[in-house]
Amino acid sequence: MITVAKNLFTEVLGKLNIYYEDEAILAFAVIAGLYLFVSEKELRKKLIYPVLLMIFVVLNPVVYYVLKDSFKSYWRIFWLIPDIIIIALAISKLVNSQNRLRNKLFMMAFVTAVIVFLGADIFAGEEFGKRTNQYGLSETAVSVADTMLSADESPRCICPHNMTWHMRAYNANIETMYGRDIEGYIVYTDYQRSSVSKALEAEEPDYDIVLKAAVDGGFNFIVAAEEHPVDDVTLFQYGFEIYKNTCGYNIYMSNGQSVYMPVEESEEE
Repeated sequence: MITVAKNLFTEVLGKLNIYYEDEAILAFAVIAGLYLFVSEKELRKKLIYPVLLMIFVVLNPVVYYVLKDSFKSYWRIFWLIPDIIIIALAISKLVNSQNRLRNKLFMMAFVTAVIVFLGADIFAGEEFGKRTNQYGLSETAVSVADTMLSADESPRCICPHNMTWHMRAYNANIETMYGRDIEGYIVYTDYQRSSVSKALEAEEPDYDIVLKAAVDGGFNFIVAAEEHPVDDVTLFQYGFEIYKNTCGYNIYMSNGQSVYMPVEESEEE
């Protein structure tokens, strides 16, 4: 029993470590909390003790065990911890504790410099980049969307999951098999769609799974990385052919001549 609890607690700490990828922020929050605890006695019952109780709950192995299977994004529970509020409040109290204006300005400048130095530039991440289209969307997703729309006014496609919300925001006539739900953040995705996403984006894609799902579901476009092309035999079997290539992706379009018989038709027979 103790071993199980220990393993669960280790899992929770692992998720906490992922959530606080920038450990400096976590350290800053702890120091700010200690400062408020020592210097602001009236805040102990109003803020510090409730926060400690909240931390006890979200890091509790029992709570994690109950929720882990029904709530995949357990790290989102860590949003309940008001770390940023604690940091901001501690800074405000620290600055206001200075008697002279110049001391307050110096303290504010010092704390700001510490935050900037310890923090990370979020705009340096891979998900951020200069957009040249008026929509502020991924250039790759927009290019792929335009390519499909040039052949079909209402394309139905299976594509890498990180393109889906960009394409849907760009043109609502585009129907994708899945969206952000495939990540389990919002709602659960059924096994079939999840397996299709994994098969498409694997290091060695399983295009039999992807193309079979496309034919069964009536999807007429497949978007796949150009470094992993679909072989001609598989394309012929499922009635697809290469349409165009753009931004490092091959776009395959159905020609309506599938040798494979869809599930619905085979069941009727």
